[in-house]
Amino acid sequence: MGKTKLRGHAPKQQKHAKYFEAILQLREPDPAVIVAVEDAVKSSAADNREIFISKRKKVTNGWDFYLSLKGFAVQEI
Repeated sequence: MGKTKLRGHAPKQQKHAKYFEAILQLREPDPAVIVAVEDAVKSSAADNREIFISKRKKVTNGWDFYLSLKGFAVQEI
């Protein structure tokens, strides 16, 4: 008898907390926009643990949000 090789998918590794693929730059945003972005990420993260904000950075005229998935930034926001 020959050997049978089982093929399976390795479990996905959790991305480290500082990992990011996209930077969403908000310039002179209304506070409601900031809340909407954070709510959209929280809502999507409930279904997909790979979506998160790795960093929020206050800049001179707004905010930079470092997002874990480029596809999320492009499609959802």
